[in-house]
Amino acid sequence: MKGKQGVSDFWQRVCNNSTQLKDHINDKDKEILSHLTNVETETKDDEKTKHTLLSLRLHFAPDNDWMSNSMLEVTLDYDNAEDGSIEKVNGTEIEWLEGKDPTKKKIKKKQKHKKTGEMRTVMKTVDCQSIFSIFESRVRPEKEEGGGNTDEEDEFEEKMDMTQQMVEHFDEELVPEALSYFLNFQIEYDFGMGGEEDEGDDDRRDQHKSFHGC
Repeated sequence: MKGKQGVSDFWQRVCNNSTQLKDHINDKDKEILSHLTNVETETKDDEKTKHTLLSLRLHFAPDNDWMSNSMLEVTLDYDNAEDGSIEKVNGTEIEWLEGKDPTKKKIKKKQKHKKTGEMRTVMKTVDCQSIFSIFESRVRPEKEEGGGNTDEEDEFEEKMDMTQQMVEHFDEELVPEALSYFLNFQIEYDFGMGGEEDEGDDDRRDQHKSFHGC
């Protein structure tokens, strides 16, 4: 409840108990999520573009030893197409403390010296799977007619889709059903017929959802 001491690992357990999120949560993520104090989502229309905007905000204890930020926000900008796709993602630039970034990892890689031909081992920083990857800002480029996707474009689309699915999962399930996920109850949703789903989409606009934990 707001104004009272909450369960310290409430949101960590909520996220870990989500089958949709747990595969994207690495060991560092679990430690960071233990400092998560509040989660909220908000849906509204952009007055200029008339696009629907869905925002997810994660609030962290200010004394966490992972980042300088106390709040992270990511906003999905829907292009209002019939397929419900998003045009861009606007995310907070996370100020990770030294060596604390869970979205990167160092790996050893053997490399051949161009001149001598000798093999040597070098350290390389690469991306790794993390729930905090959803806060990276992205803009979907316009597709050229008749052109196939490159591997880089396919990877970009996968990341956009993953971000959209995870943010919508927070909004539609984790925040409104936080206590059920904390207790690890199985939740099943029946979205009904298409007409009812469309009506629900209209009702989602200009909504704010928040859950402060137990």
